[in-house]
Amino acid sequence: MEKAAGVGADPQQVGFSDPRLQEAGRVFRQQREEYPDHVDRTFNKLTALLAVCENFESRRAMTAGQIRDIANGLSRQGVQFGYPLLSAIADSLAQYCDATAGQSDRHLRVVSAHVDAMRAVVTRNLSGDGGAVGQALMGALSGAIRKF
Repeated sequence: MEKAAGVGADPQQVGFSDPRLQEAGRVFRQQREEYPDHVDRTFNKLTALLAVCENFESRRAMTAGQIRDIANGLSRQGVQFGYPLLSAIADSLAQYCDATAGQSDRHLRVVSAHVDAMRAVVTRNLSGDGGAVGQALMGALSGAIRKF
């Protein structure tokens, strides 16, 4: 029944010739190609927010909230643009920021480790769960969260 309705089908294969669908597909492919550059700018913003936390203890709670919001966005985007491991790390960061991030210098190191891990995922173009490297990254982050 799904095949009859065209669910999950490639628009090109089922004969959809609507130019709007073709344009939407072209735009998505372009965004997917540009995503590493876009997300690198986001990582730079996270690094700048960490610097605010390190230098202005009174602004840590507010800045941790901004970091959490960015991490939530990255969590949604990662899977959409082919980086499910990035989504998992961003989700871990968002949850960590909800609970305790920004309360001490040790907490900031855990946040920084998440940012470094996300950057590594994109730089190394780690797909899927990242295999052994991805498992090691997630294990290290989980361990750091438990420790601090």
